[in-house]
Amino acid sequence: MRRLISSITYFFTWPFRILKKSRIDNFVGGLIFGAVFSLVVNIATVQLQEVIQKQRILEAVENEIVTNAIRAGVRIEQNENQVREKQLPNYYHTPLKYISNVWQNSEAIKYTVELDPEIQGEIQIYYSSAIESANELVELDYRLQQSRLSDCYFSFEQLEETQKETCLEIYQTMLLNEADTAESVLNNSYNLLKKFHPTKDRLSNPLLRLLLGDKAMVVLSGKK
Repeated sequence: MRRLISSITYFFTWPFRILKKSRIDNFVGGLIFGAVFSLVVNIATVQLQEVIQKQRILEAVENEIVTNAIRAGVRIEQNENQVREKQLPNYYHTPLKYISNVWQNSEAIKYTVELDPEIQGEIQIYYSSAIESANELVELDYRLQQSRLSDCYFSFEQLEETQKETCLEIYQTMLLNEADTAESVLNNSYNLLKKFHPTKDRLSNPLLRLLLGDKAMVVLSGKK
């Protein structure tokens, strides 16, 4: 690290040492000094902007993972309550769709490939397996059960008792299947967040705190 800093310092200061040793007049020397100084400032500005953009994108990915976890937790509670209370089949129940909008952005992929290879792989598996598979599984089961529930929604009270029991059983099976998938998404999300925590990293990094501030949701900050 000390050698790296020395190399960087040498790179940015060698033009000034040359000017000091040369016999270039003050006017020309001033122009050269100004050009070199402007170049240094531009390079530094670009690098800082890149650091800021990378951090924002990584935190956006993290926030998306947290959002999926929260939505999964809420859906588990809702579905289990409906089953426990033996609620009637609800025509307006819609399957939960987990989000991946940030991840599908090219910048998210650009910056995650710069992470530790293990974390890279886990993020990619999370979205391509846990999230995509969960959405497909929930949607498939929903469509399957809807075809079996077609006579259960608006004429439930006119059905015979055995038919009512069948309707309730089908509906509860759909709710529990969705809750099981949500449980898997919840576990996968929290397991990933144990290793991937850019918000917590920012709060512990003086430079990132200076550039991006120290504001964060409690759930992302690592604080209890």
